[in-house]
Amino acid sequence: MIKPVIQYINIFMSQLGLRTYELSDLTVIGGLRFPTVYIKNGESDSISLEVNSCYHRLLSGPTPAYKGLITGKKSLETRSYKLRLVSVFDNNLFCVDDQYAQDKMLNNIAFILKNNSIKEISQALKLMNITTTPLSSLFGSKAAKSEMNVDKDSNVNLNFVTFDYAVDFSGASHCFPVVGCEDVPLNVLQLVKDEICSNSNCVPGTVNLNAVPFGTVPSGGTLAGLVQYVDGTPVGSLVGAIWTIPDPVCDPATITVNGQAYSSVPSGGFDNIPVLNSQPSPVGTVSPGGEVRIGDAIIFINSVAVSSAPAEANLFIDVQYVNTTPVGSLVGSIWTIPNPIACKDVTTTVNSSAYSTLPSGGTQNVLVRNSLAATIGVVTPGVGVDIGNMTIDYPDGTTAAVVVVPGGTIVTAPLWSIQLSGAVASPVTVTAPAWDSSFVCSAQTPTGGSITQITVNGGSPVASLVGVAIPASAVLVFTFTGSLTRILLSF
Repeated sequence: MIKPVIQYINIFMSQLGLRTYELSDLTVIGGLRFPTVYIKNGESDSISLEVNSCYHRLLSGPTPAYKGLITGKKSLETRSYKLRLVSVFDNNLFCVDDQYAQDKMLNNIAFILKNNSIKEISQALKLMNITTTPLSSLFGSKAAKSEMNVDKDSNVNLNFVTFDYAVDFSGASHCFPVVGCEDVPLNVLQLVKDEICSNSNCVPGTVNLNAVPFGTVPSGGTLAGLVQYVDGTPVGSLVGAIWTIPDPVCDPATITVNGQAYSSVPSGGFDNIPVLNSQPSPVGTVSPGGEVRIGDAIIFINSVAVSSAPAEANLFIDVQYVNTTPVGSLVGSIWTIPNPIACKDVTTTVNSSAYSTLPSGGTQNVLVRNSLAATIGVVTPGVGVDIGNMTIDYPDGTTAAVVVVPGGTIVTAPLWSIQLSGAVASPVTVTAPAWDSSFVCSAQTPTGGSITQITVNGGSPVASLVGVAIPASAVLVFTFTGSLTRILLSF
């Protein structure tokens, strides 16, 4: 009874790309266990594990699970067997890495075994029902160690999966002879087809590609599909149970900066564009998906911000005197302006005669006053000081104007005459009439001898009265030589 069930399961296992074996055993040689399959005449052959394959091994059974009556005197019996399905396959069976390949294999086996009721084989064996139930599974090193006492790492290209499952046969007791029902010749493949599609009246199958509906195919029919690139070129091949398409070869992306070609990047790669100043140091503010904005440079002169300039733009700053004359030169990295020029003193003259020197930027007040220290004259800026005409009061109460020509030379001046009578011997004493004592006078001898000295009120003798103040009613003593007939006093 076990053989047709194993054949039934192997039909689905072969669709996963595995070489299938039927009921097998473990043979111990030199302390190592090897899976073998019975041939005939008591001989066995080793199962090759170098290719993707699977085999079944009986663990226990049959175990009567239940007995009872069906109808009348017919008794019902259930027999259970425990088997192990072992699958050995390489990493490329499912085109995934080792761990996921084992998971995928376990999922497929569980789907085949899970609560599967094999109706057609049950009917051929005259049983009521045959079911398969998954029990427990192992994979990797644990599976290899449990089954053949070897470590998976001894052959890293192989994946080991073991799946223990139960097979329950239910039917009338008379269908369970000692030998069993295996003698009944069965075409298991045909039974599977009949079970899948009874009376050849099947609902059309649905074909999905990557879980996306692709089309339907009638029972026993063929669906011809095309897998191609957009340009119509066929692509891909069947690897195990998966139609595999090679990774597309994509053109590299072209990167430009401000519209100018910068570099190309392979599809899926990346590139970093350094934005640097001349130091070089990173600069700029990045707006993702937008632009890189580089701020203006601030221009300082002597630590004072004077202006700003956009990146890579020129800025011209004039350095000049207040009179707009350019000044200075670049010395190293510093714009150097010469020290201020030492200004010379200013020479001050009055009426073209040297008066004093004045430091540059200094101030001087030129006093214009008479002998009484009184300020006189009218100042015209940039022109000069205008001192008005003078008048002289005579002792007899008359006045006369002083006539002045350009240059200040007095060409005529009233005189007060002292007449001498006869032969007068030196000295002559004269009492001056009452007048303004602030006046000065000079003595002249238009006729006769020459005056040698003069005294005023008995003071020290002087040769001239020029610059000497004559007080009112002063006593003048004139000493002279020669014959003096007249003395002229000019005030």
